[in-house]
Amino acid sequence: MQKNLLLKTGIIVAILLIFVYGMLGPKLFSGEGLKAALLDRVHLGLDLKGGTHLILQVMVNDAVGAQSDHASELLKDELQKAKIAYADIGKLDNQPEKVVIKGVPVDAVSTLRGIIRDRLPEYDMSAGTDNSWVLTMKPQVLADLKDRTLEQSIEAIRTRVDSLGVSER
Repeated sequence: MQKNLLLKTGIIVAILLIFVYGMLGPKLFSGEGLKAALLDRVHLGLDLKGGTHLILQVMVNDAVGAQSDHASELLKDELQKAKIAYADIGKLDNQPEKVVIKGVPVDAVSTLRGIIRDRLPEYDMSAGTDNSWVLTMKPQVLADLKDRTLEQSIEAIRTRVDSLGVSER
């Protein structure tokens, strides 16, 4: 049993030496040669070199859309509390800063204006087509929201980079 184990160990060591010699070549036996062989013949992949390249994109329109979604939900709640009927409340396609209210009765428009003035002062209200109303986020509010979103994203990225100990370029 002991003889069999020694034979297996000898074969493993011999194979290991053959592979090391194959990777590093005859330069293996001198210090400078070993260093040159390691640098010339062994190439580390990107993951072993420790390099990573990330491209991050801040989706400010998503933040605007989330704000409009919040406004839509608030409007639905307020209109239900005021017992005002409506057909639909939603965002306009490709315009996340606009909310459309459809089917509000004419006699309830003044109440709707009051709700928007009191609960959603960051929106301007204008008449739309077919008995609908369009709420548009005020330009200054929209610009401030986009700036805040960008600043928060940059701060979050910096915090994450600092926690990883990565240097920025």
